[in-house]
Amino acid sequence: MNDYIKLYVSGQTAYKYRVPFAAWKPVVMKIGTVRITLLGTLDAAYAAADIKEWNGKIRCDVVPASGFGTPENLMATLAHKGAIIFIDNDNVTHTVHATGQISESSITPDWSGNSNTIDIQVKMTEVVN
Repeated sequence: MNDYIKLYVSGQTAYKYRVPFAAWKPVVMKIGTVRITLLGTLDAAYAAADIKEWNGKIRCDVVPASGFGTPENLMATLAHKGAIIFIDNDNVTHTVHATGQISESSITPDWSGNSNTIDIQVKMTEVVN
C-alpha cells in the first residue's frame, strides 16, 4: 500500500498526491429505484452498473517533493472535462471524472509560502460493474 495516490489525464504526467486518511471516503452507490406496489410488496429495479465515488481532500505542498504535484498541477487535472486516470493507494487504476464542487483551503495564511500545504476538496466518480 502506498502513502499517496496518482492522478493524471491520459498523455500527461502522473503526479503523486497525499490524501489524509480521515478525510478520504470511497463509497459505492447501488443505482436503482424502489417502490411499494398497490398490493403492499416491494418492487425494486437496479441499474446494470454502480457508481463509486471518492469524496475527500487531496493534499499538495506548494513546493512538493520529487514526483509529487503542486496545487496548480492538481487543479489543472481536476479542471479536465473528460476522463482522469486515478491510481489509488493500492495501485489499482480507475477511470474517474471530477464532479461537483472543487474547493481549496490553506494550512497557513500565506497561500504561496514555500512551506505551505493546500488541501483540495474533491469528488471523483467512476462507473463500476
